[in-house]
Amino acid sequence: MGEWTAWVSDGAGTPGVRTGSMQVVTLGWSQEINAHDQITVTTPAFGGHPDIGALQPGRSLIWVLSDGVPITVGWVTAAQIDVPGETVTWTAVGPMAYFDRRIITTAVTQTAADVLDVARSLITVAQAKPSGSIGLGLDTTTAGVTRDLEILVSDHEKVGEVYARLAEEDGFDWRITPRWVGDTLTATLEHEHPAGGQATGRPITHGTQIDITSADWDGTGLATTIVATGAGSGDTTPTATATIDPGAGLLTEDVVSATDVVDPSVLGQVAARVVARTATAPVRLTGLLRPHPDVSATQPATGEIVDLTADLGPVQIADTRYRVVAKTVAVDQAGTELTTLDLVEAGRFV
Repeated sequence: MGEWTAWVSDGAGTPGVRTGSMQVVTLGWSQEINAHDQITVTTPAFGGHPDIGALQPGRSLIWVLSDGVPITVGWVTAAQIDVPGETVTWTAVGPMAYFDRRIITTAVTQTAADVLDVARSLITVAQAKPSGSIGLGLDTTTAGVTRDLEILVSDHEKVGEVYARLAEEDGFDWRITPRWVGDTLTATLEHEHPAGGQATGRPITHGTQIDITSADWDGTGLATTIVATGAGSGDTTPTATATIDPGAGLLTEDVVSATDVVDPSVLGQVAARVVARTATAPVRLTGLLRPHPDVSATQPATGEIVDLTADLGPVQIADTRYRVVAKTVAVDQAGTELTTLDLVEAGRFV
């Protein structure tokens, strides 16, 4: 069992420089690939507690640490005081959610630029505005693939929405990584291209490291043919089609829109990535990690590809690569930690 603490910093002042720390009474934290972390932290609300006054919804960042190691960080969006219970429950979302509340106010014109440089430039420009920085660091990874992008100020597009669209169109994953740099907590936006996760060879066995509680099939989004449409209108709209032979199954079709893309070859890549996910109904496994004194030995990171072995009766999995697509951590008042993983076959991510 780790010792969980919550540290406070001023997202609009000096992000990452602690203004206070508190013990965690309870914690709920969920993380998914290419999505904002969802954090609910309950802390004591002692009268005159200096750290409570330091937290301001809409301004502050809250960092969650286990045994002094930063696990997640969020932009505080709400607070609820339980007066009889003398606690405060803080609600926070991953820092990238901040950019869903920012509008592109400087025209974007990128020509033959690396796709990751294009995505990062949106965050760089947004944080350069007065009172617009939450201190989010950016990696320098490049994809070796280029694209054009033009966005007019008159489009009034939101930074976060455009960034998410680029991740889908250009096929990259992103994550926020909190870490110590000296005595300062930092959060860095990191990228991986092409998307797909890193295979670590970590063995995970049902009944040993994890207890699989459910195996779900979802065929509501089936499509063996995907048509991707790009920027334009009417007969001038560029399109590309990708198909996976349904074999003995039914032909199913769908359309996806990539409104920033004009190059048919790029649209072809978009269609191919989507159809790889939609051609068959995925098996999504949910399992509860077993407690282990060495947390790092049994806690895969979100996005990691593990070697899973499980005998689930109708589902037989033998040393098959599965990707961790979501993680949920719950800590109760007794300090008991429960970690749940969602896993999907890694071959569905290309």
